[in-house]
Amino acid sequence: MEKQFLLSNLYEEIEGKNIIIYGTGYVGMRLYQSLSVKSDCNIIGFCESDPHNKFVKEIGLPLYSLENIKKINNHIVLVAVHDVYFKEIKDNLERYGINNYRYVYPLMINFSCGDPIDIKSVNTIDVISRIVDYNIPIKVLAIEEHDGKNTVGFNMYLKLLSTYNSIETAKNRLYSFINNIEKIDKEGFDYNRYISLDENYNVLDGAHRLAYAFERKVNRLNALIYPALESYEKYAGNTFVGSEKKLKELGFTSKEIQHISEKYTALKLL
Repeated sequence: MEKQFLLSNLYEEIEGKNIIIYGTGYVGMRLYQSLSVKSDCNIIGFCESDPHNKFVKEIGLPLYSLENIKKINNHIVLVAVHDVYFKEIKDNLERYGINNYRYVYPLMINFSCGDPIDIKSVNTIDVISRIVDYNIPIKVLAIEEHDGKNTVGFNMYLKLLSTYNSIETAKNRLYSFINNIEKIDKEGFDYNRYISLDENYNVLDGAHRLAYAFERKVNRLNALIYPALESYEKYAGNTFVGSEKKLKELGFTSKEIQHISEKYTALKLL
């Protein structure tokens, strides 16, 4: 297994270092919780654009500016944000001469599931027909709106993401999704990027790529395979939407629920 996919490699990199976590959202807090229980991980603070972040105040660790990070000896910055924001943060870090950083978002699955046990090629239809919630059907509908096949996909995508993101983040992720669709359509599908599945083919990461592969008839994808989950719903947390009742609770209209349910059923019957 390649070292970049292993937690042990991350632990080697941060051993003996003064750790600064860049990001205080869901990903940053999940990283903090995972590392704070390890006695050999010296987390000294956070870096974030919001100086009044309530989570940092509750934890009691300082919030560093990029200027201050440069003055800290033997530091490493762990960037724990969604990939929509990583390039901007990477550019800012390097602009300040901070080069000792590691993007850890791709390893967040490992904290919950352990390290991957295999890398293999999987059949797109085989994976998508095993879905257990409504996230992927909504992503498929968003691609269909991009392609002019419906007029409801983008709005439903925003509605779903805004249930566990700010509306600004949801919009940024939609714009990023649209840009990626157009980039892949122009440049071709990158088979060197992975989706992540557990042994039962529950989708842990890469749902957007899976939806795109289905719509563009990409037959096979490369996947990191993780140990089987005891409960996919527990793993997915508040992002899990496993019933029409849940869709209604999230504010979807009857017409929207009909669109999503029909797409869900169609994908399950592939």
